[in-house]
Amino acid sequence: MNKDIEILKNKPSIDELNDILQRNYKNPSFVYINTLLDYNVIDFYPNLEIFIRSFQSLIGLGNLLNKLKLKSKLKSNLNEHIDVYLKLIELVINNDLLSNLLRDANDIQIREIEKLLFKGRLLSIINEVSIDYQIDNNHLLSTSNYIQYLIEQIKVNNRFDFLFSLFKFSNDATIQIFKSIFNKNDWIKFIDQFNKLKKFEKKDMLKKLFIYLGLIIITHSNIVLYYNILEPFQDYLDEIIIEHIILIKNDNLSVLTAMLIKNKEKLIQYLFSKWADENIIKSEPISIQESRTYILTKLIYYAKDTPYIQNVSRDSIFINSISSRLGSFSNNIKDLAIILADYICEINKTEKIFKIDKDRYAKYFEAPPQPTVILNPWENLTNEITEVRVEQQIEQQRISKGKDLNLLVDEPTTKVANPIYIRDLLEYLTIDNSNKHAFEIIKIALEKGPLLLLKKSSQGTEVEFYSEDLLTCIIGMDNSFNIENFESLKLKFMIAIIISNYKVTKFLFTLLADADYSISQRMLILSATSLSARELRGIKDEIISNSFTDFPTKKLPDKLHNLYLELQNDLMESKSIEAQDRLIPQGKLLRMSQKLKKRETIDRPKIKNFFEIIGTFFYFPLINVFYSNSRIRSMGHYQSLFLAHYLKTLSLLLHCAYPSSNQLTDMIKEYLILVIQIIKNIKIEEVQVIESIITGILLILDISDNVLNFNFNFNEELIFITNWLLSIYELIIDDKVKSLTAGLLIRLTELQKKYETSSNGLLFN
Repeated sequence: MNKDIEILKNKPSIDELNDILQRNYKNPSFVYINTLLDYNVIDFYPNLEIFIRSFQSLIGLGNLLNKLKLKSKLKSNLNEHIDVYLKLIELVINNDLLSNLLRDANDIQIREIEKLLFKGRLLSIINEVSIDYQIDNNHLLSTSNYIQYLIEQIKVNNRFDFLFSLFKFSNDATIQIFKSIFNKNDWIKFIDQFNKLKKFEKKDMLKKLFIYLGLIIITHSNIVLYYNILEPFQDYLDEIIIEHIILIKNDNLSVLTAMLIKNKEKLIQYLFSKWADENIIKSEPISIQESRTYILTKLIYYAKDTPYIQNVSRDSIFINSISSRLGSFSNNIKDLAIILADYICEINKTEKIFKIDKDRYAKYFEAPPQPTVILNPWENLTNEITEVRVEQQIEQQRISKGKDLNLLVDEPTTKVANPIYIRDLLEYLTIDNSNKHAFEIIKIALEKGPLLLLKKSSQGTEVEFYSEDLLTCIIGMDNSFNIENFESLKLKFMIAIIISNYKVTKFLFTLLADADYSISQRMLILSATSLSARELRGIKDEIISNSFTDFPTKKLPDKLHNLYLELQNDLMESKSIEAQDRLIPQGKLLRMSQKLKKRETIDRPKIKNFFEIIGTFFYFPLINVFYSNSRIRSMGHYQSLFLAHYLKTLSLLLHCAYPSSNQLTDMIKEYLILVIQIIKNIKIEEVQVIESIITGILLILDISDNVLNFNFNFNEELIFITNWLLSIYELIIDDKVKSLTAGLLIRLTELQKKYETSSNGLLFN
């Protein structure tokens, strides 16, 4: 070895170097590897391929990474040759790396290999360096690519024990991993390794698994197949996992979980105790309470023949829970009590107490599938997926064939025919860009589509049938042909889809929560949501009737941004000099105006049931997005930007719901609960978010007519918000936000005084 090192230090020939590399690649020493890095790698660049095998060892890879990291931290005049070391690492990261690293490795070395590759050390160093240097190795271009590379290496080398380290990268990684291994052969190996985990590790892994299951297509027809596949996890489904499932808010996943749980009676008793908890009734978001009630009904169904369920109507916990909810100020919470009481009566075949309209709450009363043993669930599940894919291919072929038919009325002038059916719109929008008329076809679809959608919405079910596909298509479109006002056309198209079929909003918000969209695409969804609601409400916006301007990512579309500012200005007006001196010695203070609340002319909604659907199809599903295990909770640099516009959208929806929505009180409650969650994690620098919170609360105060009831229902929330405002007031440097904060503080103080006066008056009467 010493002789080889001497040769390496004295500029060996290529043949001498190859001989030395061949002799030492199996068990390289620390000195040997560092000699190669210091003397030979640079000399023999660009012929770096000869070094690959030497650095596919634990010592080789570890020292190469250390060298790269050290060089990256030096000043530019001292970090020469860093590009050479980076290029060598790119060559080393290939399909032979893991097998070579594992050859003859002992337990200690295996743990080191896991740290280097599977716990992120290699990727973190590469990410640091790639800021200034180009990466060409596809495996290293993104975290997603790197994880996929490691998954394939795990499969090839049959080392599923490494898999669990990959789950720690991110939620996106979790989904990617399960997507790759959710098949018959890999699943057996996954379960084998799962059984070796510690108890708390198993619980954590199941949480990750259910996140994935919440995103895949579980239907009424395939739930039993998933039941058979997931049966090995039955023993680990307890209260912790149930709470996790409730937060995911996926109905079919809840049915699957209820089917899997062994000790159903124990879990039902647990859920009843939570369901009856006064704090949960008052402070838990209504969407989560609905999810809790739904899984409870399914557990009750599967346990319907047990003595406990047959006698549950006499159980003190159950009776108290029903009574507590019936005494709530929230209509939604009362409805949940009525649903569960009538459901238990139906299950036990006794006369219903409330005789609720089952059609309105059909999902709670529907009988779930019965668990049955299927010998080959994977085969049946694969067949089902294949059938879906075949149907999709047939539809795509039909669309592709249609793309060449009847698109051109007059070939010499290349005039494109207007779309006649909704399916034509989808064909136009999905035209292959290589088609010589693609520009004209896409442009006419964008321009004519909104009017066609509105026209067809009252004619059959064509709009409803294609709504989801159209939304997915329009959100994902890019401006390949530089169409003028492209983003505005997209926005108008989305608004037309929602107005034509408002039930599509639940699908839209699923895309918002879980799809891999850019910040501008998410902003587009929020803008379309608020503008569609205003249009259905009958509020006459030129935003809808006229063309839009461009769509910058720093704020809402210009006219929508101005609309929000108008709403904000309507809520505020100058306060007395005394108040200015008290809170803002310099500058103008703004306060609440009565104009919004007291206006005499109220626009008539365009649909009769608007005040029923604004909460059910717009507001509450959008609130759910925040609580879901979604991408919007981890948007990094864009988190504050998105959150500010998310809150603005909720405020605009609240504005639409006033004055006649029967869910307005619940909507206000949900907003305040959400805001308190955000306040607990907000930084003073997040001025946009603070401004959105304050404006939303000002709007709520303005539309709350009954001071006594309002304070009684939300006193704790208002105290929390007031204390927060007092704590941040002096720290705010933005004049406008400081003025808004002062105005809200004064408004809250006035409200509290009115509340005290009103409550004292009632007390002494």
